[in-house]
Amino acid sequence: MELLKGNYRTGVRLGLISEKNYAPLTDSLGRLSRGELSDAEVDVARARFYAAELAEAIRVFGAFNADTDANLFFRPGLVDFKRFAEQLGRVAGFYSNLYSKLSAQPFEDNLWKEFFDHCADKSAGLTWSELTTAHRECSNRFTRILEAHFNNTPMRGIPNFADRDLGLTIKSYPTTSVLVGRGYSEAKAAMKRYDEECSAKFGFNFFLSDSEDVKFGYWGGEQDLAAIEARLPKDRDEKKPPLLAARNGELARGFGSFSR
Repeated sequence: MELLKGNYRTGVRLGLISEKNYAPLTDSLGRLSRGELSDAEVDVARARFYAAELAEAIRVFGAFNADTDANLFFRPGLVDFKRFAEQLGRVAGFYSNLYSKLSAQPFEDNLWKEFFDHCADKSAGLTWSELTTAHRECSNRFTRILEAHFNNTPMRGIPNFADRDLGLTIKSYPTTSVLVGRGYSEAKAAMKRYDEECSAKFGFNFFLSDSEDVKFGYWGGEQDLAAIEARLPKDRDEKKPPLLAARNGELARGFGSFSR
């Protein structure tokens, strides 16, 4: 049990498990375990529903079917993507050696240099596991770099890579479907009903009143979005694509209609 709890805490810390997304489950179980029985029937029903949704989220993770999964677009996700991005940003900061570049005392530079001087040639043709088994000192040197970086208090003032503007280093334009107009409001209201009804079949009864409210969105800088728009076919459904955001990386410009 302690191992399970430890793994759970590690998963939450890394962002691989979202505590917030399944708060209805943990809150209901918490009230029941404390003997708060005034709404016991409701809490039992909610706990059972969200436990089943959690099990289903794990079962279909990475292999979902939008045609047969009723609650796919309503079920809380497993991953806390904000926290996961922050952790990836910390890793990126480590490998970029950014603190040494911004610091008057580039202590990590020396550690990296020593690591490569002693281990680069030895690593040829080996996996990391093979290298550290054959040359334990390489593992020790790398551990010293990790400890020096993450135990360094001033490093906490360095911006996380996850907070940088999208496409700052490499031009990139993530795409996804975007709900606009009345479709957004309808979906938001449906999310509230999903939580209230606790039905495994809820999603099968949800439809947008206008499928044109589903757009294909590009995330990026305003100038880049304008350039993408100019190169899209002129005969697409939308005569004038709506501007959904002005700030880079937060929302997107929707181009044309999108249907499943």
